[in-house]
Amino acid sequence: LEFLAPELLADRDFILAAVKCNWEILEFLPKHFSNDREVIMAAVSQSNSALRLASEELRGDRELVLSSVQKGFGALRYAAPKLLADREIVAAAVQQDVHCLRQADKSLQDDKELILSAVRANGSALQYASQRLRNDQEVVLEAVGQSGHALDFASDALRGERQVVLKAVRENKGAMA
Repeated sequence: LEFLAPELLADRDFILAAVKCNWEILEFLPKHFSNDREVIMAAVSQSNSALRLASEELRGDRELVLSSVQKGFGALRYAAPKLLADREIVAAAVQQDVHCLRQADKSLQDDKELILSAVRANGSALQYASQRLRNDQEVVLEAVGQSGHALDFASDALRGERQVVLKAVRENKGAMA
């Protein structure tokens, strides 16, 4: 962009059109464009990774972040901390990648419905659940039924439960290893 005419660099409509062609140019634009909602939304519509180039203010924009996490995994890590407690945003991120629970607020790591949904998709999501839910037989049975190795993340008490261990072994013979 160093060879770009200054008048084009100052032309918001041109910049918006350029970002719509290739969101990655956002990295090389003047910083004020990182706070332009329309420009960032155009970038996020192409790649959820574009959220990393948004201003702090826009990383707190619920609609923008929700759009970004719905596109694919990884975007949640760029969201403002307040949005890590937003159930709808975290649930959308978890649908893309259960490991997003790592970034979720503790209150959502203790949300039984959300954790059940996650462990049904990938039993290893149990590692991000609260201690209370790691000790919940229903949650743990779902997790080990999906992945026997989820037994590693269950509470000590449930790792000693016959039904839980048998279900884990049924799913994966190496679950007891």
